[in-house]
This record gives sequence, C-alpha cells and structure tokens, in this order.
Amino acid sequence: MQKSKSISQIQAPTYGNLITILSIDGGGIKGIIPATILTFLESELQKLDGEDARLADYFDVIAGTSTGGLVTAMLTAPNEENRPLFAAKDIKDFYMKHSPKIFPQCGGPLGQAAKILRAISGPRYDGKYLHEWILTKVE
Repeated sequence: MQKSKSISQIQAPTYGNLITILSIDGGGIKGIIPATILTFLESELQKLDGEDARLADYFDVIAGTSTGGLVTAMLTAPNEENRPLFAAKDIKDFYMKHSPKIFPQCGGPLGQAAKILRAISGPRYDGKYLHEWILTKVE
C-alpha cells in the first residue's frame, strides 16, 4: 500500500519554467458545469496526494469572469490556517442552494424589458445576497 503524501510534500505549483493557470468561464447558473468538472479533478488529485489536496495547491494563477470569478473566489479564499476555505465539491452544492437568490430571473414580457434596461444601466445582478452570504463565512 502506497503512503499518501501530506499536503506539505506537494511540489509548489511553479516548477521550473512552467506557470500553471486555471481559467474559469462565466455564465451565471452555468457555473454548475465547471464546478462539476473541478470536483472531479480535485478528487483525482486527492487520490494521488491525500484528502487535504486542493486545486489551489496546483495552480499559480486561478482566474475567472462573472460566475467563474465566484468559483475562483471559493477555490482560493483562505481559512484561518491559510488553506482554501472551500473544497471544489462544496461549489456545486453552493450553486444548487444559492443560485436562485444570486441570479434571480424575471419572467414574462415585463421581465424581458427589465432585463434590457438593467443591461444598459449597469450590472445584471446586484450582488446583495452574495455579499451578505460571504460576510457570514469570513467573519
């Protein structure tokens, strides 16, 4: 039986001349798709390097746009021990539970008109719910 590596034995992401970048696309509720893929990737890395392995341990830069930025923040936000606060597996559950409040949908003809006005006048989502949720996690 092979002994699993502790997280302190994992090679730093920057190794030689190679810089690793994880880029996560946006798309609102479609953040569930990269969350599912990242959950699988992290579970495979944990099989190799132990259950404490996180995606942030393997990339020099993790970036995203829109909902990809939200996924990025969840993968990289540190806890009190300077380790990622969330595992990749937490992200899909987060989207399933919180996306209706983060990405509210307006229905009907008036909803379409409101969507067009918001697109012209500013951000698509106000972020109030997400901001309040984040404060409960980092305080």
